[in-house]
Amino acid sequence: MRTRLNARLDHAAIATRDPAKLRHVLGLLGLTDSGSEDVPSQGVRTYFLKPAAATTQIEILDPIDPEGVIAKFLARKGSGIHHISFQVDGLDALCEELRANSVRLVYETPQVGAHHTRVNFIHPESTGGILIEIAEVLAQRT
Repeated sequence: MRTRLNARLDHAAIATRDPAKLRHVLGLLGLTDSGSEDVPSQGVRTYFLKPAAATTQIEILDPIDPEGVIAKFLARKGSGIHHISFQVDGLDALCEELRANSVRLVYETPQVGAHHTRVNFIHPESTGGILIEIAEVLAQRT
């Protein structure tokens, strides 16, 4: 019997060509800035905003590499939800289990993500078109 990994919704990521405009509107809605970070391996700058009294966040994806995955996403689909992310414990074991159940992952091994995480993505081909990030925290967020 499979052990439940207690996945928790961590964030919804929105790709946009105008992060300042989106950050402004989300700020007016009461979300607070919880930091930004460049993720060079993905060619993106991330901005995290958090609703009051919540642990789930909104992540704004701003392409900094014109050949990166987010720039390509925007060119194909325009601004919109890019992925949803679940925080898990035991990322390596989960990746093995997903593969054993014929679920396609984007990376062979987890990669470095924002906010001191290791991440992998469940390919949209395995989910009916939705990109799902699975992330394991390596250190406490500051």
